[in-house]
Amino acid sequence: MKKTNAKGFLVSKSGLGGDPYGYLGLAFFDSFADLAQFPEAFRKASAEAKLAPMPTGVVMRAEYTVIRFVPELSIQPAAQ
Repeated sequence: MKKTNAKGFLVSKSGLGGDPYGYLGLAFFDSFADLAQFPEAFRKASAEAKLAPMPTGVVMRAEYTVIRFVPELSIQPAAQ
């Protein structure tokens, strides 16, 4: 992930009451342009690292969500 244009990446395993085989991945970007360039950058970085291809398997569910920070709609600490 360091060789892609993602500003950060977090991974978490599902906890209590969730799917025991589920993982949540969260990637951070500065703009939608960075988001659009990410898949190609990831493929290029994976090829350079000579990673093994993803094993075949059954994907039960995949969800993608874009969350955008809007300062006017967010709680901000009072300026002092």
